[in-house]
Order: sequence, then C-alpha cells, then structure tokens
Amino acid sequence: MRPEPLDFVPYGAAGSLPSAHRWLEFLEGPSAGPPTGIMLGHASESALLFVSTYPRSRFDAAMAPDDKKRQLQEVAFSVTHRLINCVLVELALHGDERSRLIRSLARFADEQAVNYRGWSSDRWQLKMTDEQSETADAFVISLAGWQARFTAAHPYLYIAAHAYGADLAELALSPVTETSAYNFEAAAPSSARILSFHLGARCSA
Repeated sequence: MRPEPLDFVPYGAAGSLPSAHRWLEFLEGPSAGPPTGIMLGHASESALLFVSTYPRSRFDAAMAPDDKKRQLQEVAFSVTHRLINCVLVELALHGDERSRLIRSLARFADEQAVNYRGWSSDRWQLKMTDEQSETADAFVISLAGWQARFTAAHPYLYIAAHAYGADLAELALSPVTETSAYNFEAAAPSSARILSFHLGARCSA
C-alpha cells in the first residue's frame, strides 16, 4: 500500500551544504496512514548528515499519548537508537563480537534516552519561515565521531540531526518546500526504508 502524501514540511540542510548529494533516507509511519516522521540525507565529499522531522502532535499521540513527561524522552530514544545504527554500519564486526556490541550499544541508547536532560546543550539556528530565523535550544549527544542533537523549539515539529564530518552547531536548518531536490515528491513519497549506508560509499557517490 502506498503511503499517504507528506502533510508537513520537513527540514533539511541544503543551504548549509549546497553542493551535497541529497535524498530521502527514511519515511516513518503506518502504510495505511499519514507519515509520522521523515529523514533526509545529505552527503558531501567529507561529511554525512541526516535530518529528521516529526510532526509533534502525531508523534506524541503515537509514542506517548497519555504521558506528556515522556514525550521528549521518546524523541531522545529515536535519536539515540539512530545514533547507534549510524555507528554500527561503520564497524566491520561479525558473529558474537557484533552481537555483544549491539547489546551494549542498545543499553547505552536506552539509558541515554531516559537521561536526555543530562546531555550537553547548545544553540541551533532554525529557519522558521522565509523571513524568520530563530536560535533554538538543542540537546546534544556524541558517539564514535558521530554527533546527534534534537530540539523541541519549533511549535509544531520535533527536529533532529545526525552528522559525521560536520559540526551541527555550524549548520543552519531550513524548511524543505521543494522536495524534488531530494528526488521525491511530497504528494507521493517513497515508502522505502534505507538505513544501510556507508560513509565512504555515500561520500564518493
């Protein structure tokens, strides 16, 4: 079943990485319902960046409908588990060694998500509209060369990013009103889930 049209405007970093290759990395949500999140990919010769956008009301209703205190924790959970996915695909481990590492990283992700308020904090430039930009508070976590952060400063969206080879503090994010730059159309987004990537392969593409 084809996913429903994208009914919110995702964020990306095309303005900060103008020469980067861009694509739709991940579309989240039920096959018979509207998307609950989207991840856009960016790759330059030396950097890899993923920007995720979640409509707040839909994300909260799906992940923590009766517990407002847990809503940001669920965002942090998504951020930390995507962070360990990013790390794992760069490691050439197999068998028991890889299984032990996955279990260890999964525990790390769970523990860090619960304690997200203890993460480092930083300021992050977000473009709200064509005329308005704001500097937002962000929660920041790093692991094995990857940096991740998220913010709840936008009134209608949760916005997160994962980067390798780029400083997220220096990258301004902006709404992606022309999704064709990422090789998909908002009216008919792809349902493909593409989480297996390699920094060298992406950056040399």
